[in-house]
Amino acid sequence: RNFEAADKMREGLLRDYGVRVDDRKAIWWFDEDMPEEVRDRGGNWKVKKEWQCKHEVPGGVDGERIGSLLKKRDRARMDKDFSDADSLLSQVYTAVEGGKVVVDDSAKKWMVIWDAAPAAKRRKRGYNDYGVRCRNIAERA
Repeated sequence: RNFEAADKMREGLLRDYGVRVDDRKAIWWFDEDMPEEVRDRGGNWKVKKEWQCKHEVPGGVDGERIGSLLKKRDRARMDKDFSDADSLLSQVYTAVEGGKVVVDDSAKKWMVIWDAAPAAKRRKRGYNDYGVRCRNIAERA
């Protein structure tokens, strides 16, 4: 596996013949004949969609900053600058005071998990959350 030579071939095909190659999808095309599956993504076949918060952005959280860091991380990953990408991801993880940002790369979504979850409401044994008496299966028989 000689990735350096493969990258040079790819650059030569683009420079000399206007041919683009996508190794992952095993397709190639001329610049003017972009495949529909690539065109549907705005011509950029590596970035599928924008980053979004999985739920509504909580108050006090700078959602724009987190989105910006994640976009920069995507660019670093495409440029194969993995140390920079890891550094940006560390910044994302610690971007929220009192919580942690969880990132789902496949869905392009992020969410905040707070360190101190609210205490669960204790309920009396045999009663549901609304105070209604519940019988278990053994009592029903």
